[in-house]
Amino acid sequence: MAAEVGQDYHLQVLVLEVQRAPAHRHAPVAQVLARRRGGRGEETSYKVGDLELDRLSHSVKRGTTEIDLQPREFRLLEYLMKHAGQVVTRTMLLENVWDYHFDPQTNVIDVHISRLRSKIDKGFAHPLLQTVRGAGYVLRESK
Repeated sequence: MAAEVGQDYHLQVLVLEVQRAPAHRHAPVAQVLARRRGGRGEETSYKVGDLELDRLSHSVKRGTTEIDLQPREFRLLEYLMKHAGQVVTRTMLLENVWDYHFDPQTNVIDVHISRLRSKIDKGFAHPLLQTVRGAGYVLRESK
């Protein structure tokens, strides 16, 4: 019992330290915490076609080309890659990428999708980010 209380205390201290640490240091600690709880945790990298996103190094590549993304673009791409092959609605994006729980009646999603599309698809033979009219967006390999 005393050992468990001690472990809980150290785990709480670790969580507080993580909250104060720079964002790039969060992922390894999250993996350790997930292992301690017996879970697998979230993926640290995603791949759709030749597009790769690495959460730990905060990098994106398409083939051999490094792609620089703004923080919101990175979160948007990460969410789309996490749900690759599934239609992602505007509401899902607003709630999970922007943390809005209402529709701000702006074109913020359209603007970011357009910017993201120009960075990950422009100049490549097969586009990965597709619009599903009336439904949302989907990230998948072209057929």
